[in-house]
Amino acid sequence: DSLHSLMATLSVSNPFFIRCIKPNMQKNPSIFDPEVVINQLRYSGMLETVKIRRAGFPVRRTFKDFLSRYKIISKDKVGTGGDDKKKNMDLLTKYDKTKKELHTVFMKESLEQRLEKDRDEVRRKAAMVIRAHLLTFSAK
Repeated sequence: DSLHSLMATLSVSNPFFIRCIKPNMQKNPSIFDPEVVINQLRYSGMLETVKIRRAGFPVRRTFKDFLSRYKIISKDKVGTGGDDKKKNMDLLTKYDKTKKELHTVFMKESLEQRLEKDRDEVRRKAAMVIRAHLLTFSAK
């Protein structure tokens, strides 16, 4: 019963995970072993994350997520089949050259804001067309 309660709580929340780093392997207070700490940071991927964010790419999306979110701003029809990476790169080159990796798109904050603005504008125009059709239909 408590597992179901926990799963219900997790499904409606956006949990953030805190990584605990051991300062030493003996678990003694007031002892700091830099080699142990750096190995934990390296293994958890935190050092790579810091490097990417320092380079100015704080926004990270998977290719699938990027394509599903921003394909509506593409003038070309984006099919469901094919190579997601190529589709993403085609869409990105219309806006900016960005750092990319095998399964992830790294974007600067300003690029994401431009994409979001264009996405909102396309959605607003689509809503106006739908509204106009509904009003025309209801007037008849």
